[in-house]
Amino acid sequence: MHRWSKRPAWPTASIRVLLVGAFITLHLSCLTIQSARANDFDDAPEVKALTKGMPEDIVFFIARIAECLHWAGEEPYDKERADYIKNAVEKAGCANLDNQETHLHEKYKDQPKMLDAIEKARHLVI
Repeated sequence: MHRWSKRPAWPTASIRVLLVGAFITLHLSCLTIQSARANDFDDAPEVKALTKGMPEDIVFFIARIAECLHWAGEEPYDKERADYIKNAVEKAGCANLDNQETHLHEKYKDQPKMLDAIEKARHLVI
């Protein structure tokens, strides 16, 4: 008798469960990444106009700038509001904007259209 004649049907039930679990985990991870990248400012007309036709990293950066500019202009009229603003600023990654901008300037150093969009983003009024 050949050694392959009695092998179990592929994939076995336990393998199928593992594969489905891995697929679900991967899908949820992708959703988390997408939601982390998106913010309420992606759809702002000023952001959409400035990011039209831009690469994803520039779009994300400009939306973050818009969000950070928004929170910088908010009034922390009490402790609860101040904490809320502080958390929003941290979640948006506002402290890291300069590093990301430096990286984008290096990446797009020979593309004036990209650099111009980055510069204009610093002066957005939302």
